[in-house]
Amino acid sequence: MKKELKKEHLAGAGGAGSAQAPAGRATARATGMAGTVERASASAGACAGADAGARARAPRERAPGARTLGARTPRSQALRALAAIVCAAMLAAALSACGASGGTAPQGGATAATTQAAVADATQAATESAQDEAGAGQAEASADAAASGAATEPAAPAAETAEAAAEEPYKFTFFNNIFGSFSDGDQAVFDKLMAETNTVIELQNMPSSSYEESLTVMMASGDYPELVMFPDYTKPVFLDGVEYKAVLPLNDYIANAPNVQKYTYPISFKVLSVMGDGQIYGIPRTSIARADGYMIRQDWLDRLGIGMTEGEPVTLAAFTDILRAFSQSDPDGNGANDTFGLGLYTADGNLEIPTALSYTFGLNGWQEYPGEDYKYMDPKYSRQNDSFKNALEYMNALWNDKLVDPDWPTLNLDAHKQRFEQGITGMRAEFVGYMLEHEQNLQNVNPDARLSYMVGIVQNEGDKVAGGTYSTGVWGHFSVMSSAKNPQKIVDVLDYMLSDNFWEVVKFGVEGVSWEFDAEGTRVAIPNTGSGGRFMRRNEDASFFISLNTPGSERPRLEKLIDICIGQAVFSKDEGFRPAIASDPAFLDADKELKTSVSKIIVGDLPIGDYNAVLDKWYDAGGRTYVEQMNEGIAAAE
Repeated sequence: MKKELKKEHLAGAGGAGSAQAPAGRATARATGMAGTVERASASAGACAGADAGARARAPRERAPGARTLGARTPRSQALRALAAIVCAAMLAAALSACGASGGTAPQGGATAATTQAAVADATQAATESAQDEAGAGQAEASADAAASGAATEPAAPAAETAEAAAEEPYKFTFFNNIFGSFSDGDQAVFDKLMAETNTVIELQNMPSSSYEESLTVMMASGDYPELVMFPDYTKPVFLDGVEYKAVLPLNDYIANAPNVQKYTYPISFKVLSVMGDGQIYGIPRTSIARADGYMIRQDWLDRLGIGMTEGEPVTLAAFTDILRAFSQSDPDGNGANDTFGLGLYTADGNLEIPTALSYTFGLNGWQEYPGEDYKYMDPKYSRQNDSFKNALEYMNALWNDKLVDPDWPTLNLDAHKQRFEQGITGMRAEFVGYMLEHEQNLQNVNPDARLSYMVGIVQNEGDKVAGGTYSTGVWGHFSVMSSAKNPQKIVDVLDYMLSDNFWEVVKFGVEGVSWEFDAEGTRVAIPNTGSGGRFMRRNEDASFFISLNTPGSERPRLEKLIDICIGQAVFSKDEGFRPAIASDPAFLDADKELKTSVSKIIVGDLPIGDYNAVLDKWYDAGGRTYVEQMNEGIAAAE
């Protein structure tokens, strides 16, 4: 896997993938090229000036996206020393090339040799200066002296200073979202991580319910933490950060992170190469690729006399009957008509086909379908395949019959969870690894509540569930920002969390804080502490999701259900590829209108028959190019 990663995903820019870069990015590259031409012109002017004997220093031009540096530090003084020495070397070479005092220019080979020797000397001097922070001022003076041709004394040995600097912890800020509160277990994990990696991590934890708003404000401020968790690699807040160089490419650093490479799906690196330039712009918060089903109130099923076999899919007809019973037959026995079958939420104000229901209608992203105009098609954009329209029609029927939560259009994820745990809804999609945690939350309200797991919904008896939840293996990702002083160190910390030395701490927390051994030598959880540090994951360890609080009898049950969901996974062929036109404003407007129309059809504000007209408009506004470019991208990857 490591070899494949280096070959396909850690290559530098300019490979075959660069042809897929969004057209909008070409402007930035053109600007960079113009800057190169401008600098070349400036060099020619400097050469002419040297020939005339001019000694004035040319003003420096900040590169696009460069950070503004603060007050001088020993490190920055050393870097300025390097700059001065290199400038001196280049000036000497330029004088030779242009012909100082009107003399004849030497041969090119001699010029190159002179320049290389000068740069090598400058690099060596700067290295010594960087190692001796106390002597940084001397390095700058040496640089000035070198520029004027004066001899300088070598810097004094600085082994003691270098050793002290090496022991200084590296400090960086980490902007992250949290679900719930930051527990004692969380803090203990980070304390241990900092001690073992010689770092000081300043956590900026934001509530998950408002994280996207906090992230947008932070990115707009231009004052970036060094490490940021982005929840979605397709959102403008991340893509703009990449385009404007606030987010760093990580290929060189991931190449030195063996655990990140080993425990990440190859597809995850592909989807995080969002510019089509072969560069990877994040480290995945890995999730297990699978097809999730639904948590369902088993106590409601029992009260209503409805049978369901856990671990086996149910038919769409049976699923609908359960929703109807939960909505109309008083499943909680309180005598009020106050429950609904299916709980749903919206991430962006739009309604859509729920993922766990999309499999039922064959909506598995970009695949090969017979009778299409293109080799690869997403049924959502198909004018030949009625699968998506059939799903829309079904969701509209659920809405009209009040079998889904009527507050769906206004609920975010947290509010949606709360309504389930308060006993308002009887079913919600969730990863089975979290089921017992939600059952405990339910029992805090109703001690008799119990949950079962519906692994999927099929059209007919005997059909198999096939779909994809996080089929790219990415549930958010971590990006290193342009503010980072030492990007490799930050990546090393993330890599260390996946190492054999620290993985059990990530999974279980710190001994004595989150867990302890019982008399039989079994690891058991300490109540109300939290395990902590669980944002880095290995792609091959599903047991990560099973809490230590899980009773021994429940563990085999959850493991079996997790394996079923993993076995149902189907990967969309687009692998997260983003066509160039996806950044075009006219296309974005048309795509937004398409999503709005889907919402209107679901709630009955637009007839299902109007979908074809909306789709035609989408095709005319760039959708046709989108489909064509998607086909080209998939074909190139295959």
